[in-house]
Amino acid sequence: MVKKGQPVANIYDAFGKLEERINAPDDRIILGHLDFSVAFPGVPVMAFGIFCAEL
Repeated sequence: MVKKGQPVANIYDAFGKLEERINAPDDRIILGHLDFSVAFPGVPVMAFGIFCAEL
């Protein structure tokens, strides 16, 4: 579980320089993440679930 704004991933370039930090959009549950060393622009790298008070 992550809180809104909590860092969940870092994106580095080929030289190890930090390019971007991905933060949780809201209070969420991380369902899964990309399992590759390469990420391309526009491609999802994480899957989030939301909390549901009532089912």
